[in-house]
Amino acid sequence: MSLFRNTRSVAYKFGDEQSYSLFPNITSYVDLLDQLKDQVTLYEKVTIQEGERPDQLSARLYRGNPTYHWTFFLVNDHLREQGWPVSETAIRELATKRYPHWTVTTKTNFSVFSKFLPGDPVEGLTSGSTGVVVERNLDLGQIVIQSADNFNAEIIVSGTTAEEKNINRITTVADSPRQYNAVHHYKNSDGVIVDIDPFTQNTSGLTPVTYLDRLMETNADLKHITVIKPKNINSVVTEYYKKLAQ
Repeated sequence: MSLFRNTRSVAYKFGDEQSYSLFPNITSYVDLLDQLKDQVTLYEKVTIQEGERPDQLSARLYRGNPTYHWTFFLVNDHLREQGWPVSETAIRELATKRYPHWTVTTKTNFSVFSKFLPGDPVEGLTSGSTGVVVERNLDLGQIVIQSADNFNAEIIVSGTTAEEKNINRITTVADSPRQYNAVHHYKNSDGVIVDIDPFTQNTSGLTPVTYLDRLMETNADLKHITVIKPKNINSVVTEYYKKLAQ
């Protein structure tokens, strides 16, 4: 069932095209969205189950009918903007693809060095691990390194000559996890994001939120949606298509 199945078409000229094309009147769709959202008595809150598809949720709510899945996107801005929630396994796979590198956390003020800039080579003196700086976060004392190796808690140097490596070295590595397990930010007891001093790394009383945690939280938030009440679904859908056809 298409959102624009009964929508009146109007003539549009796309880009540099010389001729007009018939296209659904999206402005009527936007107006109708606002009208429907104002009628709060039509809705109720539900939670999408783990791994549940839109058609499956529709069938669960509306007496086995899977065709009302499009209404979930109609009344939930976050679903239209961010997509349907996925499984925990899918989130972990996404995290490893989106954040595949290593993150070195240090109290050393590496901003004073001439190296450790994006694109600079780095090396672990003990392990011999090598890599390239991808990005850095001075607020958290982090350097993201692209490497096939693991940069453990050791002295890390940067540069292509012995002199450069002697000058540009980080002697205190607090942590070096995979990028998706690195801290994205810290929250206080009220759940508010707060800054830390990167040179002391004092995080007492704070809760770390990793990149993976952040993806998990976003995905969990997507599961809480507003739906049209089962007793109202038929009348709302009928009125919806009637207005679109006007």
